This record gives sequence, C-alpha cells and structure tokens, in this order.
Amino acid sequence: MVDKDAPLPAPDHLRKDYAYLFERFFYFLEEAVSVPAGFYRSRVSSHSDLTTGVQIADLIAYILSWGMRFRPMTKPARAELAGYVSQVCQPRYRAVREVDGNPQFTVWSFAFITDLRSQLEREIE
Repeated sequence: MVDKDAPLPAPDHLRKDYAYLFERFFYFLEEAVSVPAGFYRSRVSSHSDLTTGVQIADLIAYILSWGMRFRPMTKPARAELAGYVSQVCQPRYRAVREVDGNPQFTVWSFAFITDLRSQLEREIE
C-alpha cells in the first residue's frame, strides 16, 4: 500500500512499490516452484484465462487499501471491511532472508510505502 502523498522517483527509475512486488513474487517462486522462476513466470503470463484472477487481485487491493492499517497510517479504516481484511490477511506470504547482515529479516507480502523513491535517490536529495 502506498501513501497518496508519497514522493515519486525520477521518470527513469523504478517505483519502490513495483520493486517490492517483483521481489516478493521472486521469493514466492523461489520457494514454491521446483522449475526455474523465469520458465514458470513466462508460462503463467501467457494464459488468457487469468482475467478472473486479476479481478480478484483488484478486489483484494481495494479491501486492503480501505480496510487495513499499518502503524504509520493515520486515516481510519472502514470498519465494515474488517472481516474481509482478516480473511485476506490469513494467507499472507512471509519470507525470511538475510538483509543488511540480519539473517532473520522478515519480508511480508503486504507493506506500507511512504516514499516511492529508491534509497539512492533519497540519499542524493
């Protein structure tokens, strides 16, 4: 989820939300599939019957953006979505990787992003 006021990266840089999406998808494929991730990704993306899945993903994104709140979020969640949020959060993906010397760094499938720029772009500013 992205804060609506999050600073945007330069036009020639990848937004952090897309980087997170690709990272989490890679981690999932790395653990769940015995065939190489590139092969699996190309097979899945070539099917035209995935439109229902895309609609379900849109519905889940709506539920999360209006009903789930992380600590830094200040706007209230919509209470009527609470039951759906708990259902959507049950199958959340969790990966543990070594990051910056921490061998037990937890990466969740959901994150709240307050700045869409890369760390390098933020440091330059």
